[in-house]
Amino acid sequence: MKKEEINKYFEILELEPGASLEDIKNSYKHLKQLYSSESPLFASISESFDTNERREILNHINEAFTKLKDHFERKEKEKKDTTQTRVRNLNIPEFERYSGNALRLTREVLGIGLEEIAFNTGIPLNHLQGIEEERYNALPPKIYIKAMIKKYAESLYLDPAKVVADYIERMEKKQNTNSSSGNKDRY
Repeated sequence: MKKEEINKYFEILELEPGASLEDIKNSYKHLKQLYSSESPLFASISESFDTNERREILNHINEAFTKLKDHFERKEKEKKDTTQTRVRNLNIPEFERYSGNALRLTREVLGIGLEEIAFNTGIPLNHLQGIEEERYNALPPKIYIKAMIKKYAESLYLDPAKVVADYIERMEKKQNTNSSSGNKDRY
């Protein structure tokens, strides 16, 4: 889709070009409600539009939303496909067991910064650092660690179930070692 066409759809939804998908969804809902016949807001300006004009406006709003949503989804798929191809082409070694260090090495081979992982997954940077460095005491309870490891693994296009199982097993072994030597953990 051409940039001019995309910008036209942003304009229909009363948004600046480059608005987020969330902004697009919110504007779409707002405009759809505004121009619907049931809207009390529309009642005050309903004399300005006949039924056909209103229907045409709603059709433009629906089309703009659909086109922009499709555009965002296509871009996201292209990005994912590119990263997956990069993963395959780099021949990233499969680890027998995934640890914090294995996750860090995989991330570095892919050329992905920890900040990018944090941004894309919503996992706080200090937790990602704790995961990679296996500083278990600096991490939240195990249920949250599992969810974070799953998201992290998915962002690296690894098998999330295997990575979570390996990481948690390693963490629990370390905790058992610590507890047998007198270091009690909160897990």
